[in-house]
Amino acid sequence: MRFPELVCRNVVRRPFRTGLTVAALATAMMAIGALLGICNGFKGAFSDVYGAHGIDVVVSRQGPADRLSGVVDAAVISRLA
Repeated sequence: MRFPELVCRNVVRRPFRTGLTVAALATAMMAIGALLGICNGFKGAFSDVYGAHGIDVVVSRQGPADRLSGVVDAAVISRLA
């Protein structure tokens, strides 16, 4: 018995299991698409916020919660420039 024959026979013999498998794969693919869309939305939103403030490069200490209002020491700024 060849593989395509096995697949067709399995689909015909167990249609409920096949339907559940197809539904699970479709749900997983939609979840991945939704997460990628959310990720791209956040990236675009932050890019727009930084662009509106005229920010080209963001430099901050490790771990600040708000990167738009973080404080950087003046000595560090002179080293970066």
